[in-house]
Amino acid sequence: MIGKAEVVRTANYLVGTGMTRSAAFKAAWLMAKTGGITKVEGVTYDNRQRLIARLATYSPDMVSITLQQDKANLFDPLAVAVVASVRGKGSATIGFIPAMTARTLSRLIDRGTALKASLEGIAGGYDGLSYGARLRVAI
Repeated sequence: MIGKAEVVRTANYLVGTGMTRSAAFKAAWLMAKTGGITKVEGVTYDNRQRLIARLATYSPDMVSITLQQDKANLFDPLAVAVVASVRGKGSATIGFIPAMTARTLSRLIDRGTALKASLEGIAGGYDGLSYGARLRVAI
């Protein structure tokens, strides 16, 4: 069930960024109904390549994704970390939402909007390519 309060809160925020009210409500309803797909950045730092390779071995129903603000991030105080959890195995940060998208999502989180994220897919990992991940994010 779509939370109308979440849609209104999101649309009002989008109006504040310069969107027309009509376009903001259309965008907010679309985000609530289907969400948007974004890639995960920063996947080549630390041991994240190994973590994503392990995620690829689990079925999608065993993996849950949580988006967490990272206000202590020295590079971007509006950063949103992507935390993957595997049922019964634990959780770890696999990267971050791209900065332009994170600005909006971080402010929505500040306003109390609940975000839902799911793993859309894992790419790469063959022929020497780095692993990457795509998420579906909705309100």
